[in-house]
Amino acid sequence: MTSPPTCQRLEVEFDAFYDRLIDMRHQPPDQTIEQLQQLFLGALDQTDDLLAHHWCCIAQNVGFAPKSIAFFNRSFHILINYWTTHSSAREASSRLVQLLRQLSQPSQTSDLPWHLRLVQFCESPEFHRIEQRVKADQPSSEEPRRLPLQRLAHHYPFLYLIYFTKYDKTEESLRAVQQLKERRERDFDTKLLRWVYQLGRNESAADHSARHTNPTFLEGHDLAASIHEFVGAPQASHSYQASAQACLAKIKCSPSNQQMKAHILDYLVEGLQAYGRCLGLNEFGCAWHRCSNWLKQKLQSMQVELDLKRPSPCTLVQTCEGLLDSLLANPAQTTSRDSHVQFINLNANLGSQFIAGLILKILMLCRELTDSLTALRHSVAAKFVNLFEHYENSPTAEGEMSNVAWLVDLLENYMVASAIHFTPQQPCFDVAADAAGVIP
Repeated sequence: MTSPPTCQRLEVEFDAFYDRLIDMRHQPPDQTIEQLQQLFLGALDQTDDLLAHHWCCIAQNVGFAPKSIAFFNRSFHILINYWTTHSSAREASSRLVQLLRQLSQPSQTSDLPWHLRLVQFCESPEFHRIEQRVKADQPSSEEPRRLPLQRLAHHYPFLYLIYFTKYDKTEESLRAVQQLKERRERDFDTKLLRWVYQLGRNESAADHSARHTNPTFLEGHDLAASIHEFVGAPQASHSYQASAQACLAKIKCSPSNQQMKAHILDYLVEGLQAYGRCLGLNEFGCAWHRCSNWLKQKLQSMQVELDLKRPSPCTLVQTCEGLLDSLLANPAQTTSRDSHVQFINLNANLGSQFIAGLILKILMLCRELTDSLTALRHSVAAKFVNLFEHYENSPTAEGEMSNVAWLVDLLENYMVASAIHFTPQQPCFDVAADAAGVIP
């Protein structure tokens, strides 16, 4: 057992090492990476003197082993957070990850006492998150459907703030990841808008995808169908915006929360019916009844003690949050497994596009409540992270993405729906879709 003085000395050395890295961030990234390489190769006379001094004290401390992963994780986040926010230094993060991979190989540092600690770190979930985060700023030529789920997190910016800060929740990390998220969302929105503008003119979706960059993992015809579903002028018969506004108008006149929930049920069920008519599903009736009954049961059981009181923005938001909690229940929690099974059945019977649309319809009820909408969208992202983490660690996800294609398709459809309805470019999507002939 490590004595308190030994632990205290180690923490002091950790802090000193971090402080030195903070100072070194202002020098050219290549210089920092070279110094780290020499440090971990044991060439202490060829690296930064102060860094080498603190590293020796850390590596020789008997209490280092159980804290090594947390130490390496914090150290490398100090550099990556800074480099992420400086466009001229972003590629350095990728080079740092490559260096760590090289150093963890047997031929590099296996004779050094800290080699095992580096190997353990490079095999840890913490390092995996760093790898995925770095990929978010790097173009990839890999075929996504041949990759395991755990190597696709960087493709979904709306997951970043939760997924990439799990092991580093410092303010600096949150700021850096927020910048990365916003940058990647703008990039996705721009590419999707360009794809919509170029769609049409007697060109099939398959030919279109072959000629123009598809920013999603959906097939060209599936992306076209997703855009057709989620884009719509307010006057369109099948429009998320118009139907949400009509429901909100009824809610404002409702005398009680019980009546409010009845209006929400009608709103969601009408969306189910419209979706079925739009796709012309032959066996839609049975799935429609199951989903309708499930929604009715969930709504009737929510906030029963408030049923006779007048509805308010607060109760509306809480009702929407309750629906999202049930729909996107955490499969890792025993109490949520029944809800998750229902979710899987709904997805299997009605498809990922429908589930994404159902989430969108719930969120649209809170669109005018800006702060609440932001909180709900963050909550949805957190629930998707729970699903992602559950299935990325599942044996079925260790092979190709096709084993969990339903989840990937759901993430893709939700990302398309969010880009169309919750970005400053929404009016542009309406114009582009109208020009391409995909307004419903």
